[in-house]
Amino acid sequence: INTAKEVPDWPSKLDGLIKTRGSLYGGTWQMDVPELKLTGNVKQNKVNVEGSLKGNSYLQWVIPGLHVALGRNTADIKGELGVKDLNLDATIDAPNLDNALPGLGGTAKGLVKVRGTVEAPQLLADITANNLRWQELSIARVRVEGDVKSTDQIGGNLNLRVERISQPDVNISLVTLAAKGNEKQHDLQLRVQGEPVSGQLHLTGSFDRQATRWKGVLDNTRFSTPVGPLVLSRSVALDYRNAEQKISIGPHCWTNPNAELCVPQTIDAGAEGRAQINLNRFDLAMLKPFMPETTQASGVFSGKADVAWDTTKEGLPQGSVTLSGRNVKGTQEVNDAPLPVAFDTLNVNADLRNNRAELGWLIRLPNNGQFGGQVQITDPQGRRNLGGNVNIRNFNLAMVNPIFSRGEKAAGMLSANLRLAGDAQSPQLFGQMRLNGVDIDGNFMPFDMQPSQLTMNFNGQSSTLSGSVLTQQGQINLSGDADWSQLDNWRARI
Repeated sequence: INTAKEVPDWPSKLDGLIKTRGSLYGGTWQMDVPELKLTGNVKQNKVNVEGSLKGNSYLQWVIPGLHVALGRNTADIKGELGVKDLNLDATIDAPNLDNALPGLGGTAKGLVKVRGTVEAPQLLADITANNLRWQELSIARVRVEGDVKSTDQIGGNLNLRVERISQPDVNISLVTLAAKGNEKQHDLQLRVQGEPVSGQLHLTGSFDRQATRWKGVLDNTRFSTPVGPLVLSRSVALDYRNAEQKISIGPHCWTNPNAELCVPQTIDAGAEGRAQINLNRFDLAMLKPFMPETTQASGVFSGKADVAWDTTKEGLPQGSVTLSGRNVKGTQEVNDAPLPVAFDTLNVNADLRNNRAELGWLIRLPNNGQFGGQVQITDPQGRRNLGGNVNIRNFNLAMVNPIFSRGEKAAGMLSANLRLAGDAQSPQLFGQMRLNGVDIDGNFMPFDMQPSQLTMNFNGQSSTLSGSVLTQQGQINLSGDADWSQLDNWRARI
């Protein structure tokens, strides 16, 4: 086998012999490789593979010996995973993984031993790797130590230590994982130190093999993140029932200096269940690290979600979501000038119930108008009929004046009363939108505009436009129409 033409950047040349025999019947198989011998090279690394093995679909293996060498790196497997007894050794000695595969580097050494019987297996592991690299990921050191036994109960310990994980935008100095105990009482602790996230969690639990039920407690959990510390406010009770395929998550809260997210009641999740989540507080200051310097936002949101589902029945989940803003303000820099926007009221709600989806909103601006409405979709998985309305009342264009230069201004009042109908394939819109007293004075205007008006009438799947732009020299009459009776062939004309 010569891959120099197919893969010129990673040429391989292999010669050798593989003898195989086996059988496949229904969902079971067995195979026997009495002789395996390959030699050659992958790029500049010599390759040597030799040995024999046989196994079957029941994961029963007999390996008199299997040796794999790539350059100075070797791996050996020898032993048996039998019908009753287990006696298998695997070792790796890789002092030079650099370029053994594209982008790979580092060293690794260790062993894994499987002992005992099928009814009471024992696993011992001791593996160390240094200066690992894979593409842009690098890890200074990995250490795995484990001793796990299974008699009437599974028990033992496992320790993992990973030092200096680095890749673009991620720099983790240390990760440790320690697990110990047995089925009746076990303990797991995870610690992470680094950027952008560091923290710890602690999990204890017990498993009832006869009832196939696991109960646990998550506590002493906190993380440091780019948006500040995230802390679990109380212990969380966990209960997994394998026979029912259900997990229960007890009440708890996650807190941050700028936010609090709570689960007020136990979540019982499986094929059917219900979940309630309260957003008690979300301060927009939390988003400051992610916003550009030209954007500022302040204010607090709160809300809640209540969702129920039953996958054993047809139909969509049932639920509702509400979100409300208080003292919400934003400033966006436009043409080197700040454009402030403030909200007296900012409410959004969504509801999915009885095969009907509904979205509603209400936005009020101080000393200005309001924008509100609701949209309904009946039978979202079938006909998808549309309904609802959109209302704009006395929306003053003067709100954009801060971005204009001295002597420039905008004026005008926008109002609309629209109604939705039809379905998702053939949406219909009825009603009228009016822009009265519109007057834009600016150096960019080719004429001195006087208060003008524009009206759009919507007639289902078509609309008409009429209006006039007044100037000191006369007026410009506008007319137009649009049609969307064919969504893939809509048209508009002015």
